[in-house]
Amino acid sequence: MGDRRASIGGQQRWNQPADPGLPTGPIDRTISERELDERNRKSLEERHLAYREDLAEWLAELVQQDINEDNYFEKTETGVLFCLLAKAIEEGERSGKNAALRNHLAFNHNRRVAPVPAPTNINMAARPGSFQARDNLTQFVKWVRAKGVDEAVMFEPEDLIARRADGKNVLYCLMELARVQTGIPPPRLIELERKMDTGQPKVLSEAEEGILVEALQRILQRIGQSEAVVTRLGPGLYSIDGSDPLPIAMLRDHLMVRVDRSWDTLEHYLTAAANRRKRKERAAAAPEPDPMAADRSISAGMLARPDPALE
Repeated sequence: MGDRRASIGGQQRWNQPADPGLPTGPIDRTISERELDERNRKSLEERHLAYREDLAEWLAELVQQDINEDNYFEKTETGVLFCLLAKAIEEGERSGKNAALRNHLAFNHNRRVAPVPAPTNINMAARPGSFQARDNLTQFVKWVRAKGVDEAVMFEPEDLIARRADGKNVLYCLMELARVQTGIPPPRLIELERKMDTGQPKVLSEAEEGILVEALQRILQRIGQSEAVVTRLGPGLYSIDGSDPLPIAMLRDHLMVRVDRSWDTLEHYLTAAANRRKRKERAAAAPEPDPMAADRSISAGMLARPDPALE
């Protein structure tokens, strides 16, 4: 594979455009839209799993507890850990002990000091689903909103307590908080993001690059694009069938792609794109409606109607 770098004005470009070009090669016609829909659903679940794993590790390091993907909901549903997270971020930003983090904010984000203090009246003994748990979560959400996290990813206490939509709004909100804060080291995914934005992408070994490319090709085969050509543009930067550069990273067992200001699993990203192409092709192949059909139907009805004068 080639090893050229995409550049703008002589500078290496690591950031993913908001609407990149996608593979344009043929899609396997034996794969139905229904199959793609099912794969899209499963790959979205993988995205949520990747986020939970990363955030669980982040919280575990912060509070020195055994938190993982399996017990993530049980450990966070009382809101206690989130309030402790807010306090740690606030203390870190006030003390300046992690001042270097201020120079590595994620691309297109601005640091904002919350005018609302981190939660102080934390109900440490709150039970899941209780009023105290909801109060903890409400305090945290109020602080996060004041911190400047985008409203589009804010969540309500009930999203976590009832685990609505796999708790995705909570995951997205925490990832966005990790992006804008500078008080503590961020999760691994945000750390990768910041390195990309400062022109310091992680350089993979030849073996790691090989594993990444093999995983990428397996994904393309699963979604019916086994003939797509994968080109390496630079460390962690790839093009598929001549697409715009796709920043791709390995996060544990997940292949992640940078999409504008967030991350997606590569399989979900490409499956959704293949789904859109399938629907577009179906719409293009559908016969155009006959504008005269309605008039002919009316005329036929009038001819079939008995003449009152003959009755």
